[in-house]
Amino acid sequence: MIQLVKSFTDKEDTVAYKTLTDSLESEFTAIFQKCTMKGEAHNQLHNFLFPMKSIFKRLSSGELKESKLAFDELEEYLKNYTNYFE
Repeated sequence: MIQLVKSFTDKEDTVAYKTLTDSLESEFTAIFQKCTMKGEAHNQLHNFLFPMKSIFKRLSSGELKESKLAFDELEEYLKNYTNYFE
């Protein structure tokens, strides 16, 4: 997901935001399907991921201003991943 956000360049196109959201949601689903973590690490990963669902909804809203704001929020949010994982 971090790479998808880093490589996104069509910041003036609402259709591109929808396409990005579709890709992000696909990755999001794959993470949950392939998750083999246990215990507290598992719980924390899920706690980290769940807030992104509301960002995805805003990202694909069809409103350019809202999509841009959601993109910026997601970009900042994903930067925190390495503070907790890896």
